[in-house]
Amino acid sequence: MKIQFLIATIFCLTYTLNCSAQVRENIYYFKNSGAKVDNVDSADYVRVVKAPEEGATLYDVAEYYKSEKVKFTGKSAKVEPLVYEGLCISYYPNGKKKKLSTIKPGTETATPISILRTEKYTCTEGMLTEIC
Repeated sequence: MKIQFLIATIFCLTYTLNCSAQVRENIYYFKNSGAKVDNVDSADYVRVVKAPEEGATLYDVAEYYKSEKVKFTGKSAKVEPLVYEGLCISYYPNGKKKKLSTIKPGTETATPISILRTEKYTCTEGMLTEIC
């Protein structure tokens, strides 16, 4: 009888520890216009919002292009609506950084990206833009 109780206790503890180690995340699908869609097939990009790590208060936010390359990374104080705080980075579809922003609640300060000037790109007011 004691052995069965011991096995049941070990099983319950293992199950509880395994469940608490899982990271909660919400996945949303969007068109480029910003409109939410119901499935990945009609989406232009995907947003993943992960719950704050233990001791943290900000959610991790990442967006991905259909090509699975990163579109955006940052942190938010809320899930809906997103309230960005801290360092946020936007990326071009080719994976190169587009914009670095340091955001304090209610403000946004763009930080220029250090790049070599080429015939294709220019850096103005923190925005890396492709010259057409």
